[in-house]
Amino acid sequence: MSNQSPADPAVIQSALIAAYSMVPMPTAEQMAAENLPFSPAEYREALVAEQAKQLLMSTSPGGRLFADVAPVANGEKVFRSIVAGVSTEASSGRVIVTLHTRVSDRTPEGTETIRTEHLSNPFGRVTARIARDLIGHKVLVFGEMQEMTGRAGQKVRVLKGLKDLGTASQAEIDALRSGTTANAA
Repeated sequence: MSNQSPADPAVIQSALIAAYSMVPMPTAEQMAAENLPFSPAEYREALVAEQAKQLLMSTSPGGRLFADVAPVANGEKVFRSIVAGVSTEASSGRVIVTLHTRVSDRTPEGTETIRTEHLSNPFGRVTARIARDLIGHKVLVFGEMQEMTGRAGQKVRVLKGLKDLGTASQAEIDALRSGTTANAA
């Protein structure tokens, strides 16, 4: 006997409603090309059901989309900064996002870095594009600590999302680097 509770009808209904808006009615040409023995409405229902299943699988706690969005919702590493630049790190296949920070013994140049997911991962590629578009902007940074592959016990900060808070002035960058303001943005 399963320990799982019955599926929440409201969740299923929401997935079906979303799927209906995503799946068009098959055309007569499509039906003929695939030589389908169903009516277009019957075939669409099957396509909608499949799309709803894909939505639920992707957004459930074990799904890929859920895994990518959860760190933002959980707020594991959230802080304000200003995007200084981006570069590709060939050795890791990630984009390194450079952020302005307070000048200190740990950060004498007044910058720190955070990595995107691997560029071979579509989430990493999208996050890298967003970071490039936000160079010179105040941002809310959402990150998480991830174990480094092949290096037990070593972790790296991984960028999960950026919230644009507007263009940063040189005065705001200077204030952040000097520590004369608590939050850069």
